[in-house]
Amino acid sequence: MMAIEKGALEALLQNLQLTDVKVIKNSLQALNEILKHGENLKSRTNGINPFTKRVMESGFLQVLENLQAHPSEDIYLLFTDIAHRFF
Repeated sequence: MMAIEKGALEALLQNLQLTDVKVIKNSLQALNEILKHGENLKSRTNGINPFTKRVMESGFLQVLENLQAHPSEDIYLLFTDIAHRFF
């Protein structure tokens, strides 16, 4: 996950602040895949998803939470799936 080490996660999270529904949707889908990969790393990281931890530490949890009020149902559904599975 070299791309994540180079700041890809933070770039995805910044995209969630944009207004383009397609960009937000694609960013949420990519974030979901990254967080799923983090679940597979838990056995090596003391039971902690390192990517969930980075989202929380980076201050972007509030940005994610703001998506629950997004007018697009697709965005809302993606957000709620991620929130329930990883946070």
